[in-house]
Amino acid sequence: VPLLELVHLFGSVVNEGKLSSEILEGFTTRGVPMVEELGKNLGKTENSILSLTQKGGVGLQEVINAISGMTSQSGMFYNAMAKQSAELIR
Repeated sequence: VPLLELVHLFGSVVNEGKLSSEILEGFTTRGVPMVEELGKNLGKTENSILSLTQKGGVGLQEVINAISGMTSQSGMFYNAMAKQSAELIR
């Protein structure tokens, strides 16, 4: 997934101040497990996260926390850019 697409999605969350269902779908279709990470962080089921999102109940800080979790040392995207760069060099 081009990084620019993810930056655009995050920028949309920043502009709106919350995560909309449309933006959430954008993350999901690009392979970012935002629903799962939000559920883990907030102690909610995936259905609850989807419902919260539809009601505008997932704010910017929750999205930042989810992205931080996915990119932290134990997260699935930790060091992803370095790994991708190493693959391109081979």
